[in-house]
Amino acid sequence: MDKIKQRIWQALTNAKFKSLFMARYIAKQKSKERNIEWFLAIASSGSVAAWWIFDVLPLLWALIVVVGQIFTLSKKYILTPYAFEKLQALQTFLDTKYHEYDLLWLDLSLGRLTSDELCDKYLELEERFFEESKEFVDINIQNNELALEVDTVWQKFLKRKYNPT
Repeated sequence: MDKIKQRIWQALTNAKFKSLFMARYIAKQKSKERNIEWFLAIASSGSVAAWWIFDVLPLLWALIVVVGQIFTLSKKYILTPYAFEKLQALQTFLDTKYHEYDLLWLDLSLGRLTSDELCDKYLELEERFFEESKEFVDINIQNNELALEVDTVWQKFLKRKYNPT
């Protein structure tokens, strides 16, 4: 029983961490994209409406054009709408996975299932999530700084939810 309890706990906490990580990652990517779009909109609007900058401050004008071109080139590396949809689908998958393991943890904590039922339910979830996760095998995000940021939030969440005082 202890081994299955440990596996359920690891699956639950891993799913929650990944879900929190994905939520933060998506939010940061959307923010970057929004900032680039704003800059490009201002720069292109400014280029039409403010020809006087070219006459009065040619160096500033050149800087705006160069930065605008760099941002335009970098848009290739910003996530596409399809990629955002796929990341959001992954986050939904991870939220569902966490929720299912949380319910299993509740059943375990309340003693609602026998040891065999617990093992069967765990294996059923593992098989289901393994099949569903195949859709996301091409997603590989590594961001240690973000992982450390999320780890703090995750630790607080686990303490608050599972160790109430």
